[in-house]
Amino acid sequence: MEEEEEAAAAEEVVAEESAAAAEAPTATGEVAAKGMQQGLSLLIKTDKAQWTEPNTHLLCDLWVEQIRAGNCHKGTMSGRGYKIIVDKYSMVTGLKHDKMQLRNRINQLKIMYGFWKELQKQSGFGRKADGTVSALEWWWKDNTKERFSECKKLQYGAPEYIDQLEEIFYDVVVDGFTSYLVGFDGEEEQDGEDV
Repeated sequence: MEEEEEAAAAEEVVAEESAAAAEAPTATGEVAAKGMQQGLSLLIKTDKAQWTEPNTHLLCDLWVEQIRAGNCHKGTMSGRGYKIIVDKYSMVTGLKHDKMQLRNRINQLKIMYGFWKELQKQSGFGRKADGTVSALEWWWKDNTKERFSECKKLQYGAPEYIDQLEEIFYDVVVDGFTSYLVGFDGEEEQDGEDV
C-alpha cells in the first residue's frame, strides 16, 4: 500500500514537472530577469534585436529626446529615460526591446562614432563631398577589422543620424583632440616669479 502511494506521488510530481516544462517559454528573445520584489523571478518577453537603419535612427531620436528632457547626465541614461525609450520604441516599431538591448546598441554606436571622429582627424586621404575618407578597400578592411563591424559602413558616408550621435556622445567620447589636467590652469610659474 505504501509503495503504491509513493508511486502515485512520484507520478504526480513527474506530471507536474512535465506540465511546467510544457508551459515554460522557449521562444527566441525571451529572457529571465530576476525580480527583487518578493524574491520572484519575472519573465520578460523581448524580441530579437533588429537594428535596421530606420530602427537605429529612431533609437537615436528617442535618446536625444531624453537627453533634452534631462533624463541623461554625462552619458548615463536614467531608469525613467530608459522606460520612456523602451515604451516609445515599442509603440512605433512593434518590437519589444529591453534596457540591455538598447544600451548594447548605444555602446555599438559609441564605437562607430569614435571611429568617425578619428576619421575626421585623418590627413593624407582624399575626401568625398560629405567629408568621408576616400580610401582603398584594403585600408577599410585593415582599419575596421579590430573594431565593431558596422564601422566599415562609414566608407560609404556618415549615417543619417550622425547629428544625433554628435549630441548623444558630446563630452562622452574621448577623441584625443583636447585634454585637461586637473589642477593645471594653463599658466606657468618661473622660479616663483609671476609671469
